[in-house]
Amino acid sequence: LHGSVDAVITGELLDPRATVGEGNIVVTSGLGIYPKGIHIGHISEVIYDEDDLLTSVVVEPSVNFKNIDRLFVIPKDETEND
Repeated sequence: LHGSVDAVITGELLDPRATVGEGNIVVTSGLGIYPKGIHIGHISEVIYDEDDLLTSVVVEPSVNFKNIDRLFVIPKDETEND
């Protein structure tokens, strides 16, 4: 996923067998720097590009980024089990 200055979140599906639909919830996977399970938003549009055989999604964020003035991140305790 990647964002833009106008608070639109878009992304591409890397697995061509993956199926997604409008309304599906999007959460962090835990594979990167963010802990697993953080609610990002829901899929508002699915776009299939037949020329590139690529499926893209538009995600409606669960928060209004224009109204955020402070953010507090609680790091995951690495000793905890998932």
